[in-house]
Amino acid sequence: MATDAKGSIASSPLELTLGSIVTDNISSSNDVDYFKLPQVTSASKLTLDFTGLSSTTNDNEFIISVKNASDTTVATTTKGLSTTLNAAIAADSNYYIRVEKGTNFSSSNYSLKAYLTPTVETEDNGTVATADRLVPNASFTGILGTSSTANASDVDYYAFTTGPTDGKTVAITVASTAKDAVFYKATVVNANGVVQRDANNNNLTTTAGSNNGTLNFTVNSSGNTPKGTYYLKIEANDTSSFASSSEAKNPYTITLGGTSDFNEPPSISLGGVTSGAYGTQKDSSSTKTVSLKGQVALSSIITTSDPDTKSTANSTMKSYYIGLKDTSVYSDTDVVAETQTKASGATLTLASGAAAAIKNTVNSVDMGSAITITSSGNDSGLTFTVLGTLADGTAGQSDVIKGTNAGMATGTKLFKAVNSITVGGTGTATNVIAGIDKSGRIIYDSDGNGSIDTTIGGMTTTGAGFFKELTAAQFATAKYVGAPSTETGEQTLYAAVIDNSGSAVKDISTSGMVTQGFSTKDVSITVTHSNKATNLKEGTLSANTAGTSYHDISFALPSGYSDSNNVRIIITPKNADGSTSSDLTLGGSDVANSVITLDSTDRTDTLRVSAPSDGLAEGSETVSLNFQVVSNNAEYNGLVIPAENITIDEVKAK
Repeated sequence: MATDAKGSIASSPLELTLGSIVTDNISSSNDVDYFKLPQVTSASKLTLDFTGLSSTTNDNEFIISVKNASDTTVATTTKGLSTTLNAAIAADSNYYIRVEKGTNFSSSNYSLKAYLTPTVETEDNGTVATADRLVPNASFTGILGTSSTANASDVDYYAFTTGPTDGKTVAITVASTAKDAVFYKATVVNANGVVQRDANNNNLTTTAGSNNGTLNFTVNSSGNTPKGTYYLKIEANDTSSFASSSEAKNPYTITLGGTSDFNEPPSISLGGVTSGAYGTQKDSSSTKTVSLKGQVALSSIITTSDPDTKSTANSTMKSYYIGLKDTSVYSDTDVVAETQTKASGATLTLASGAAAAIKNTVNSVDMGSAITITSSGNDSGLTFTVLGTLADGTAGQSDVIKGTNAGMATGTKLFKAVNSITVGGTGTATNVIAGIDKSGRIIYDSDGNGSIDTTIGGMTTTGAGFFKELTAAQFATAKYVGAPSTETGEQTLYAAVIDNSGSAVKDISTSGMVTQGFSTKDVSITVTHSNKATNLKEGTLSANTAGTSYHDISFALPSGYSDSNNVRIIITPKNADGSTSSDLTLGGSDVANSVITLDSTDRTDTLRVSAPSDGLAEGSETVSLNFQVVSNNAEYNGLVIPAENITIDEVKAK
């Protein structure tokens, strides 16, 4: 999101949305930008990702600071390139981010993304299975019992996952509040509660009180402490005296440090909201509109982020959990073939009313229906090949539907006529039926053979079987497909992500849930991207060569559009990391302030895209043009237009 930041705390700065990118720039050497952080109810660690210049010889163009309500500096750094700034944030207090000119000046865009992670125990962490996630490089506090009642029998567990690199260190410090005796015993254990040993075969256990307790080990894949998840156990050193000691009802403090790149959980964003911690759900207030049978790549509307060091396994995504909730699934489960048992190689007997049931006429056009197979037993080793005529009139087409274990499987294609359904694989399909589905759905390539072969259909509940786990490769092929007939406000997409850390602790490896509503409507904007296959070249607009100098992208409403409300398309170039890009120029007489406006008298407009020379040595890079449709015409407001990617080749660098 681009913004124009306020210049002081007193000016009521924009409050950042955690996990979302905000983009701005320092317009002059005297310009100062302030942003407010959301208040938190418990002490937390701030992780601020700053995206600066892509290249600089100075690396000092920006001063980035964390300020408290009195404008006193809590943490600060001077950088030109991208960096991460951490700070401790107190509960129920106001904090701000300030960005200003560094040693040298740059008016180029910068981006901020903030995360806040609680650093206080939950009090429900008495077992390995319920361990709290230990936040690295922060003061994490806990109490045996509560601040009002000591509990000498209380045991607290904390989990952490090391980075993947051998030779990196783990350094844990445990400190008490009082210092007149030994109060705590701290031990590193595994998931089974077994005490771990360091490289010298010494138990990783210590005490804390009059002196801080320390636990240190080195990640070694062939030694006692390989990469992975460990648990820190805190208990009273002497249960008979702790409750009456000077430490009772006071907090202990844990610091997890060292050189290991400790895994931190990923986040996922959809519809303007970014996930929180695992086990939480955030719902977008906006609804995406898709054209009838329109396809939208999930990767174009869902983005992920991970604070771990880039290029390591911990920073990449292992899989996505995707679900599609429907208020009422529009399906007839046995109108194509009623209950029957067929062996492999046999053909289902089609119902007498199948031909009429499959027809799905919208505005005198047969839009077709997806075919469903419902199994009463385990048909996961079988396939059902549907042969018929697709909605576009192409005859003799097939759709192979993979059977399920006592559930419904939905085809990926829309048919307006079915000639046959043949059972394949090994075994017999017992009490199987075939029906139709006219709702929106998600399709993807399940086996990497280049063919879309699997469907996630809508379900009316989020219980067992609702979520499907897609690998990163499968997710890259996944698309939401609009219904073949109008559906308004009936479907909601659910999404979460898990990283590649291998951590058994979901608080460490898995994001929270995000959701957004979807509607299918009989509306459309046609996008035509000329010279899409040709790379732009920096600084060549004056040569006026279509393809290398510029790309023309036209946007067109249907010829019959007559509504009095205009339709505005907001265009935002974005880099691969989701930040706003300044590498493209959006031009043409039809564009004003990066917005194209269409209406009943001007249904088609053209955007001319070029790449100015920036003098930076970047090689080739790809920038995506993202589109947001805004209109007082409710049918068009929020309509999804897939992003257009443009690759830019550098001509020369200064």
